[in-house]
Amino acid sequence: MIGFALCGIIRNEEKTIPWFLKNSAFLKNFGLTEIHWIDTGSTDSTVDVVKAFATSYSIPIKLYHENFIDYGTSRNHALMKVPKTLPWILMIDPDERILEEDGPKIQPMLATKDVKAWQLARKKWANFEMTKQLEMDKYPDWQNKFARNDPAIKYSGRVHEMLVATDIRQNAEFITHHFEPCWRTPEELSKKYAGYKALATGTAPSAGEPRIELFDHTRKRDTF
Repeated sequence: MIGFALCGIIRNEEKTIPWFLKNSAFLKNFGLTEIHWIDTGSTDSTVDVVKAFATSYSIPIKLYHENFIDYGTSRNHALMKVPKTLPWILMIDPDERILEEDGPKIQPMLATKDVKAWQLARKKWANFEMTKQLEMDKYPDWQNKFARNDPAIKYSGRVHEMLVATDIRQNAEFITHHFEPCWRTPEELSKKYAGYKALATGTAPSAGEPRIELFDHTRKRDTF
């Protein structure tokens, strides 16, 4: 079986992390070997929640802390955390979900030769029962989800970042599901979109240099 790591950037995800991990444990059966998350400055209990899960979760979790710079840079830093022994990386956010029925589609994609990355279709939902789909004029959209663990493959863009790689293919039969409206209040979403605008226009303040690793599940201790 071809192994892959899940990685991403997180901030103030105390509510989504338990839901995400509960719904993602099955991925171990389809090649998921470890999880790498960069926390970019949570002010809630996200770090404590991740640490609690890391002690007993079926898949090793490594948590790092870095100051947020922009989405492209932070995602590239997350990619760099994955050891080169794992040939593929899945980049997915805690408010997104892969359904268990789609698990068997993973290995055939990873085994496809000469493909550098896979874009998957994504739907946006107003409820967890997936009975009310949002923005059907815009969704499904295409999101870069699986990429080879190659230093030459990177994200570009401060916001709405895109993966830069040759031979990116799309799989319309593999759909990921986005539940952000189920977790965020209108005020939180408004603040987030304002942040997007600030990044896009270059008016967002710099957060400075990133700090080094905060917590590593395999060592069971904090490091600074």
